[in-house]
Amino acid sequence: MHNNSCIIIAASFALVASIQAQVVLNGALAYSSTTDGGLAGYPGGQQVWNTGTFSDPAGDYAANLWFSDGGFGGAVINGPTDSDVPISFTLTPGTHTFYTHASSVPAFSHYGLNLFFGGDLTNPKISVFAALNPSDTDPIPAFAAVDSSVPSLRHDGFTFVPSSGTLMFDDGTYQVKLTEFTWFDTVVAASDRVAFFDVVPDGSLDFTSRFALEVTPVPEPADFGAVAGVMALAAVIVQRWRRA
Repeated sequence: MHNNSCIIIAASFALVASIQAQVVLNGALAYSSTTDGGLAGYPGGQQVWNTGTFSDPAGDYAANLWFSDGGFGGAVINGPTDSDVPISFTLTPGTHTFYTHASSVPAFSHYGLNLFFGGDLTNPKISVFAALNPSDTDPIPAFAAVDSSVPSLRHDGFTFVPSSGTLMFDDGTYQVKLTEFTWFDTVVAASDRVAFFDVVPDGSLDFTSRFALEVTPVPEPADFGAVAGVMALAAVIVQRWRRA
């Protein structure tokens, strides 16, 4: 009886764990934007950074977007070389704030960001843009979703795909909502930490950006029933074991 109790209890927790699958942020692409979130400077003058390696056999035509830990002064997470730049951030329930660095070129008036989840680097799930932020004081420029009618880029940095049209991604298990996005002018952080393909100073001040994602579990009603049933059965068995 004791062994059966342990098996059923373990099965109940395994079921809960399987239902609460993890959502993973595995790609980000930033770009110079028009005033409606489209790609500014195209063709030939666009600015694009992503979390793909430039030597990727599938092709990658963007400079690197570097993430730092806990703030703009933190250690670079996905460096120091081009081969280290891919990301895979598991998003647990709660709010996650990210800080990025990009080697600079002459600034545009607006910048955009595409976020990719769950291994899909073709279709952005969140597409946002905002005016360049010249200061680190409030109010920051408003941000907005890029309309799905506006062409954008997939993660490789050169293939056009529709923008997501939303600031929210729902994979059926979790809802991920972008709650903050700001792209700072180079004078704000006034730092030179990164180059296009390496985490080394390159003689020019870096762009920095900050964005936040709010993650909320969204269990299906059927999942609640399954979990409740298994947990109830486990409780009954434990009670009988204690009385025996």
